[in-house]
Amino acid sequence: MQKNWPVPILLLFTWLQVAGQVAGITQPDQGLFEAIGYHLVHGKILYAEAFDHKPPGIFLINAFYYFIGGHGENIVCYGTLFFALLQCIIFYKLTFVLFKNKIPSFFSTTLFIFIFFGKEVFGTGNFSEQYGALCTTTALLFLIYFVEEKALKYLLLASFFFGLAPWFKEPFLFSSIPFFIYTFYLIFKRKINFKSIFKVVFSYFLPSIVFILWIILFASWDGFLENIRYSSGYASARDTSIWSHLWLNRNGFYYSLFASVTISFLISLPGNISLFTKKWGYAVSLFIGGQQICDWIATGMSGNWYAHYFLQTTPLSILIICMGIYWTNGLLKKWIHLNVQIIIFSVLTLFCLFQWQTWKTWKLNPEKTYFDAIGRYLDKNEPKIPRNIVLASHDLGFYLPVAQGISQMRYVVPYPYHWTQLKGEIKNQRCTEDSILLVKNPPPYMIYNGECATFFQDGHMDSFVIKNYHEVVRTYLNEGRNAILLKINAH
Repeated sequence: MQKNWPVPILLLFTWLQVAGQVAGITQPDQGLFEAIGYHLVHGKILYAEAFDHKPPGIFLINAFYYFIGGHGENIVCYGTLFFALLQCIIFYKLTFVLFKNKIPSFFSTTLFIFIFFGKEVFGTGNFSEQYGALCTTTALLFLIYFVEEKALKYLLLASFFFGLAPWFKEPFLFSSIPFFIYTFYLIFKRKINFKSIFKVVFSYFLPSIVFILWIILFASWDGFLENIRYSSGYASARDTSIWSHLWLNRNGFYYSLFASVTISFLISLPGNISLFTKKWGYAVSLFIGGQQICDWIATGMSGNWYAHYFLQTTPLSILIICMGIYWTNGLLKKWIHLNVQIIIFSVLTLFCLFQWQTWKTWKLNPEKTYFDAIGRYLDKNEPKIPRNIVLASHDLGFYLPVAQGISQMRYVVPYPYHWTQLKGEIKNQRCTEDSILLVKNPPPYMIYNGECATFFQDGHMDSFVIKNYHEVVRTYLNEGRNAILLKINAH
């Protein structure tokens, strides 16, 4: 226990931080994932009766939560918390294998916990990027084990986790590029034989083989292909060139770490410089520096930027910052007889704590609490309706009643998510289709907000809603906006 004293402390920090986040009102994307997972367990067919423009990994992991935990979204809170604790351990192991010292590893992981699991990027948890980042961080750990011990099993495990990550979100494909460069180097130098090459390739594609077989047998292959086509169109919906978009992406890339782009850049500069020294070895520098670049490109490819996208980049960015602190401490040791790294780590950690005031949301109980009138009403009057399909964030979070092109799940809040990047005939077509589906099979509840829920206006559904629904309760959102819970009239 004394040998691994940082681990229980770090797990406690993670528990307090994540429990406070996941207990908040479920945000839009996660609510979509939870709702689809819930209905998969109850017999819906993925990409036919339930679909979003995401690979199946995020839906299946939410389905697994409901499969083992039954009704109620609190099982999702505990599942998210479990994988967060696992991410904490993996990151600590990763820093320890680099630094070979518990003190900098402890401080590095503490910094990671307060940034990665903070409200800026982590939100209420259960984003697809959370699981993708766990896969790539685990893969990086095994890669470094392979460099140190030359055991093929580590290279195979790294290959497997790099192959698994894109099945949570496609941009994680980019994360494996440095891995393939290194693999080709091993082949060129004849450091692995043909049999080993086959095993590495097979390990990478094993998750794809399993997922594709599952989709063919238990989901809709045609729907999955449509999902890929839609995702490609969504990613290309940008007003600027790809190069301009990538350059602007640095703002989100750095701002997700500290108070400003300039501060984050300066803090990460020593770590990036250290990658060009002999401190870490060429292979480790290639993995970490290369993956950071590839993740930056990946997050910049989308037509939109949302803070949770940077869950993909944050682990490596924090790791490079910590590597810079450790490297700088080694340089200054010749002149300053102080442990400079502890001072720097402490300053950065306190900066993060006071910048985001994370301690204010710390909790031991990760279960959902409902603060608004709509949540309380539904919790009291409709206890059998999963909370994940009736609650959303106070800022946005409006789900679809039915969505041709994204999902035909039963949601209670119209939100034109699948129209935001569409124009012209295709947008009119989807508006019409959704309007028809809504009239044929109206949901028992809707949450109406005139500013955000433009489905009513675009689909010319105002008169239908006024005729067939009545208000039961409303709640304040922000800046004078209210969300109104509408219940279908009894016939």
